[in-house]
Amino acid sequence: MKLMMLSFSLVFFLGGIQAQTSKLVAGTKWQVTKTQKLTNSSNMMGTDFTTTINTKGNIEIEVKSVHDSTVLLSTKVIRITGSANMMGQENNFDSDDSSTMNNPMAASLLKDLGKPEEFTVVNGRIKDHSAGAENVSLGALSINPEEIIDELFVPADAKNRQEGFKWAADNKSDDGSQKAVSIFTLTKTINDILEVTANTTLSSKGTSKMMGMDVSQNLTGTRTSVMSYNKLSSILTSATQAIDLKGTAEVMGNNLPLNTSGTATITVQ
Repeated sequence: MKLMMLSFSLVFFLGGIQAQTSKLVAGTKWQVTKTQKLTNSSNMMGTDFTTTINTKGNIEIEVKSVHDSTVLLSTKVIRITGSANMMGQENNFDSDDSSTMNNPMAASLLKDLGKPEEFTVVNGRIKDHSAGAENVSLGALSINPEEIIDELFVPADAKNRQEGFKWAADNKSDDGSQKAVSIFTLTKTINDILEVTANTTLSSKGTSKMMGMDVSQNLTGTRTSVMSYNKLSSILTSATQAIDLKGTAEVMGNNLPLNTSGTATITVQ
């Protein structure tokens, strides 16, 4: 499981699709749009620093094959746009713009744009995925196809339940440095809509690159996610996420306080 440092796109849940795989056919495609806004605030030697990054990613998902409860899905990020505001200076980026792609830093980050990544999903759980394409990233934000697949189908725990039903799930990275403990609630089941709300406690420790420097972070906080599904298709239609993290970041031997807040929205068509 991939758990990202600054995009904080930690896994919402692992869904169940055994009952609806018969409704899926090879060749079915979904166009997914994900928008994110992340604000980092810190203080160094009495001076406040704030960085705001906005990004929009367009992802295509295709059903390659369906066999009993096993579904093979292919994803690819086809475009990423946005802006970054650092210390009053704003920079815009667009993967369709040659000036962005010709920027050496952006070119290395976007080198796998458009490359497919395949996921084998069995009974709603990702059992395997190709190691071809890396996550498409720009700055501190990432467009992670794995988290889209993780929340694409109605979770098995929510099926045939009444409003107010709750369940729990724990997720962590392979090395244990990033953890998510979630309480899920079936908050709405009316007409053709099924809504699930997740309240999650997060912790993240590790080192990432920022402006060419190693940044060691130790963060804890919360995330609230709301996912809406179409009952007939059992497919996600939209999701929103709000996150709030606090902790420290060590840069060049300096230990700095760090506050991070962000929002994300996902739409599936």
